Amino acid sequence: MKAMKKINYDDKHDVLYIILNDMHNTYGDEDDNGIVYMKDGDTDEVKGFIIYYLKNKINDTEFQNILLEYEINFDIDILPYANNIK
Repeated sequence: MKAMKKINYDDKHDVLYIILNDMHNTYGDEDDNGIVYMKDGDTDEVKGFIIYYLKNKINDTEFQNILLEYEINFDIDILPYANNIK
């Protein structure tokens, strides 16, 4: 089954939501950079992200590289949101 990808930006709270797969039975695991990895409760597979303070991460290459690991292309998938918040 091909993974779904849905992206939604909450501009009021500067939070980006990325869904890669079915979010049923997930839990959040936040890193020190304000990125919450939504993981499957049984397998720990990353199913999505909640990214706080997107405005602060726009020019962060480490952040962009994290997204690439999950086949999220910054220029195609995130930059349209970034253009709205610069």
